[in-house]
Amino acid sequence: MHGPSPHPNVVVRFAGWDGMKLLDACIVPALRHGSTRTLRVIIDDAILHRTLHIDNPHSTIFHAWGYAITSLHVDRILTHNLAFDAIGLFHALATMPSLVELSIQVNRLEHLAPVKETPNISFHLARLDLRPVFRGWPRLIARSAGTLRELALHGVQVPPLEYGTFLTSDESQAYSASLRSVTHLRLSNCFDPAIVRACPTLRTLYLNSYQHPSRPGSRLNGPVTCLDIAPRTLQHLVLAMDPWPTDLRLTNVFDLLASRPSVVAGLRSVTVQRSREWQLLFQELLDNGEEGREARDVLQTFCLEHRILFSLD
Repeated sequence: MHGPSPHPNVVVRFAGWDGMKLLDACIVPALRHGSTRTLRVIIDDAILHRTLHIDNPHSTIFHAWGYAITSLHVDRILTHNLAFDAIGLFHALATMPSLVELSIQVNRLEHLAPVKETPNISFHLARLDLRPVFRGWPRLIARSAGTLRELALHGVQVPPLEYGTFLTSDESQAYSASLRSVTHLRLSNCFDPAIVRACPTLRTLYLNSYQHPSRPGSRLNGPVTCLDIAPRTLQHLVLAMDPWPTDLRLTNVFDLLASRPSVVAGLRSVTVQRSREWQLLFQELLDNGEEGREARDVLQTFCLEHRILFSLD
């Protein structure tokens, strides 16, 4: 999820807890007495973890100026191995009614039980990038019907959300309504056909499988189930695997598209992203391997016949 923030007035990056407390003392007066009314806040996961794990979740550091935050980005630091309380996260987000961009990258987020209540949120998101997905995540978009355009979900082992969203009936309706406006969908190891089916105006679909398969041939199962039910509005398709598994033949990936002319009839572009880890091997297969050249020729011919721009990224 890239692109300019709809409210780029001020960008605040917290470099540490002391810096956060110092900026807190400066931000509040500026918001109350100055012309600044919107904030883009960038913090790392350790600061968020410390902020949420306090005795009183109703009085986090965000409560003083959270109303002005329109964009919140939580960056994961690889040296951290922190588990986050989803309830505490909702308490913090409930202080941000103006939020339109939310990007969370942490190590673990605890799941929400069906009967577990969370603080009400009132923001209307345009973009959500969530890593990792947790049970109950659709509550984050419950009030984003008509505004949500970009959705990115990253998971490792998440049951199909169609069967485990853990929402009340009212929340389920809001969840479905919010997905109807999504035009850009990114699914990384979270291949839930229910999500794709709920996006009838989808324009761009990004499917990335980055875990080693539990059994041979399972690597494409998730992307296939999503691609088979993609709406006819789909124009741009990106397929990625990281790392590229040695047991996966290139023809499997390319034939996946060539064998589904009805699915890709409306496509304008197809991009196959090469794994950074295996980029040289991938290129060698394409340039020197008979299988790679044949597979690439099959897809290039198919795309040319259907006026689809094909690229290897």
